[in-house]
Amino acid sequence: MLLNSYFLLLFSIVLTINDMLTLIIQLTTAINHGNNNNMEEILKWLIEIEGIAERVYAKAAIHFSNDIEFAGFLKHLRGDEELHHIIISRAAEIINSRGGFPPLAIDLDIDIQKNIKDHLLIVEKRIEANSIGKEDMMEFIVFSEFSEWNDIFLYIIEALAKVIK
Repeated sequence: MLLNSYFLLLFSIVLTINDMLTLIIQLTTAINHGNNNNMEEILKWLIEIEGIAERVYAKAAIHFSNDIEFAGFLKHLRGDEELHHIIISRAAEIINSRGGFPPLAIDLDIDIQKNIKDHLLIVEKRIEANSIGKEDMMEFIVFSEFSEWNDIFLYIIEALAKVIK
């Protein structure tokens, strides 16, 4: 029952945040249209971030193991991140084997990359130090699941799907 509440909370937040992030991606795409960004670098960053997120959720599931329902939720999120990691890694391998990476119509700011990675690492350290509560973990989940990197992940997968066809 409580697990359903977590999903409802995340779903209600995603509508507003997802609309804002979609607009940001569209604006960035319009501004940077034709810009020959380095997809290989962005893919490497996404692979790293998905791996860190998977690791954080795995550690969090252990940390919250006394709360069976919440730990199960965290294990589910870990599985999602594992799948994302596999997908983006495999996509990078395919594109690399076909002779290179296509240009992107987005520009991934170094500050965005750093902020997302730093946030993940801070939460990981708090889990390891046993200094994170359930409420803070929920805030982290909302941050990570609705941050820019998930929209970038979807954009990259869509761009790669067009190239792979």
